[in-house]
Amino acid sequence: MGNETSSVKIHSLLTAEDIKGLRAGFPGGGNGPPPAHLDWGHWTCWPAEEKAGLEKIMSTEVGHITFHSYQEVSGNVIRGQSDARVKFLFRLLDRPVDKTITSTDLFQLITHLVDTAVQLILGEDHAQPDIGVQTRETSRVLAESLMHELVFPKDSPKSSLHRKFSEDLYLDFDMVERWLVMKCPLVDEILLFTLAKSFGIPVNSSAGMKRPPLVPLRGLEFKSNTWLQPQEVIFLNANLTGDLRGLWRPLFNSRIHGESFSKLAGAILKKGANFNGYCFGGYVSSSWNLGPKFVGDNSCFLFSLLPKMFHYEATRFNTNYMYMNLKQKTLPNGLGMGGQFDFFGLWIDSEYGKGRCAPSCSSYTSPQLSKEEQFQIEHIEVWGVGEEPIEDEDENTRSVFDMDPETQAVMEMMGKTYVSKDMKAADEQLAKERANQERSQTS
Repeated sequence: MGNETSSVKIHSLLTAEDIKGLRAGFPGGGNGPPPAHLDWGHWTCWPAEEKAGLEKIMSTEVGHITFHSYQEVSGNVIRGQSDARVKFLFRLLDRPVDKTITSTDLFQLITHLVDTAVQLILGEDHAQPDIGVQTRETSRVLAESLMHELVFPKDSPKSSLHRKFSEDLYLDFDMVERWLVMKCPLVDEILLFTLAKSFGIPVNSSAGMKRPPLVPLRGLEFKSNTWLQPQEVIFLNANLTGDLRGLWRPLFNSRIHGESFSKLAGAILKKGANFNGYCFGGYVSSSWNLGPKFVGDNSCFLFSLLPKMFHYEATRFNTNYMYMNLKQKTLPNGLGMGGQFDFFGLWIDSEYGKGRCAPSCSSYTSPQLSKEEQFQIEHIEVWGVGEEPIEDEDENTRSVFDMDPETQAVMEMMGKTYVSKDMKAADEQLAKERANQERSQTS
């Protein structure tokens, strides 16, 4: 039970950097008596039931966790393939891989994994035995949404938004692996994150593939500039392409910037791809622009965060993805996504505070996102994702009023002065006077 450094056979998939991280977190660096319990570091964030399962997986026959067994488990589940992590889930549930597990047991395990991930995201200062009713409920909502494809394989998110698990299902290894790999890779990402953080090694190996981050690494600060819960950010971030997942840019927050459609419009115009919404909302793949036409492409989508976390992709019925207009007498004024005029999948009226979600939407596979068709807005957040787009040089050389007349309406509503407009008028007058003077001299 003494120094085991010389006798440890390093796992073939672990790098020198991985071993250094494992030793830094392991009691005594692996050189002292092996511990019996995972009572150090980030392992203290894990629920008691799962921690007991982890100790059983890592322990030797005499009930100690040696550094050899510790690094073997880390190499298998973090650097191994997805089937190794499915086996690990079965072992956490104390079931051999040739037997079945129940959907109820898997649901509870995923809920606890999400709880643990949230505590690791928020930091050690937030780690506590009782994580709170709201946090646990949000974890439950995410876990239930993640298991949708497994429990309701023939039902679309639209048809099952309000459905609850009504009966226990028996799931074999192949069913769980197929679901995790083909239908719900986010479960694999959450498991990888919680294990890598707890073991003290990076999710991405210097010798392997690079995975996008579970939550944005820059821009978003929980409890500071967002009312979104970590579970909601995990879900939304997973629905972005990898190049957008590392950076979220705060564009508008009604609790910070005020309840004003003009401020909302001014904050999001020409700011690139972004999310808007709270309990439900939408993602747009390109910048918002004022105008009478629908714009965007089929990578836009709507989403719900309550009662379940679902994303609703674009259909092929039309291309009415995103629309925003102001100060028009014959066209709707506000911000909309999907459907037709007056039947948007999501509509935020220019008379701030009013919103509407149509019972069905021809542009997206969404149900009515709000409880009632018409609703009052409680809170709006808009987040730009990825790097902010670079403005066109030609646009920078022209007055904002020349390139986008509707923007003048937004500027007026925001109380801005029109220096560029006045300068333009003065320049035009000066040019006119010079031309008249030249004509009189030549004549």
